[in-house]
Amino acid sequence: MIGPRVHSLATGGHRTLAAGRSNMKHPLSKKLPQIFIPRLNKLEQTFAILIAVDIFLFFWIDACFPQHRDLLADKNRLLEQITSLIFLASFIVGLCCTLWLPRGRQRKVYLAIPIIGLFGFLEEISYGTAFFKVDVPKVTDVNIDSLHDFLSVLYEFLGTYILVLFFLIFFFIFKKYGRVIRKLLKTYPAYKFVAIALFFMFTSGVLFDLYIVYHPVMEEVYEMNAAISMVFAAIAIVAYSRTERANSSRSMGSVSESTGASRKLSSRNK
Repeated sequence: MIGPRVHSLATGGHRTLAAGRSNMKHPLSKKLPQIFIPRLNKLEQTFAILIAVDIFLFFWIDACFPQHRDLLADKNRLLEQITSLIFLASFIVGLCCTLWLPRGRQRKVYLAIPIIGLFGFLEEISYGTAFFKVDVPKVTDVNIDSLHDFLSVLYEFLGTYILVLFFLIFFFIFKKYGRVIRKLLKTYPAYKFVAIALFFMFTSGVLFDLYIVYHPVMEEVYEMNAAISMVFAAIAIVAYSRTERANSSRSMGSVSESTGASRKLSSRNK
């Protein structure tokens, strides 16, 4: 009688020890993917895949067919025309999605997204100067047909010190308005895509327009990615507002169920 009990105790002890070890490893194995792989919803996953694919695709096309670089990256050629159309789409979709929202603070805040899309479209078409053949002014041999051309003018005067100026400006903005920006991104998550679009615009303007890195195809691809980011920002206006409504309705339903259960318990106690 003693032998089987000892054996069962021993096997039970080994099982509990193994279970304890597995329980000790399990939380760490759950945390590791969250550290290295951020949680993305379906819209964000689609966006990340699309951006990665188009950067790789056009980099590969430029590397394999350099003779067609002018067709892709020259002014008013293929990539710039595609980018202008995508910016126009972001304006139209963003305006429709913003007007779809009920009147209130959310609609007013999200109205900036179609405005930024319209600004990007006008920048890409040089505010119509190429279509109407308008003579544009020159500053230090730079044609000023869009706002981002002033970066080249500043570079002519400041040289590489312009990078120090940009660093100081961004440091001041994040130092003073960092909490406001984080709160804005948390309250209105569609602006995450706007932040990514601004990153692509800034990177294209600083690295490529100032000839720190000379890669005309990647310059146009970065501007196109900014336009794609604005389209996803426009779509996110509706997508995130629907999830917020669904979550709020679920929370209201759970609250009503809990209050109903508490009322039943109190009536039974009476």
